[in-house]
Amino acid sequence: MNIPASFIIQKMEAELAQLKASVNNPQQASEYREHAQAIKTYAELLLDSGSKPSYASSQPVQHAQVADVKPSAPMQQPQAQPTKQASKDIYDNGNEPESDSLFDF
Repeated sequence: MNIPASFIIQKMEAELAQLKASVNNPQQASEYREHAQAIKTYAELLLDSGSKPSYASSQPVQHAQVADVKPSAPMQQPQAQPTKQASKDIYDNGNEPESDSLFDF
């Protein structure tokens, strides 16, 4: 909705004049809330019409390029370490079983 601000301000001034008249006139004292609400609505309309949508000011998304992902200097690969390390013997000296079976007593 593209309403000129000057038009909204003219409507607000007209409502303000009616609000002043209803406050000063005891017979129309109950109508002042309606005029105050109308002024509030005009003010909100004025504020909303001046704001731009948030999506219009957002920057376009920049995706990563292949050059951004590739490392610039070649990385040194770590030296291959032995995969099997010497395991600690779980048996006492001289008490080694003949097999690894649990059923050998």
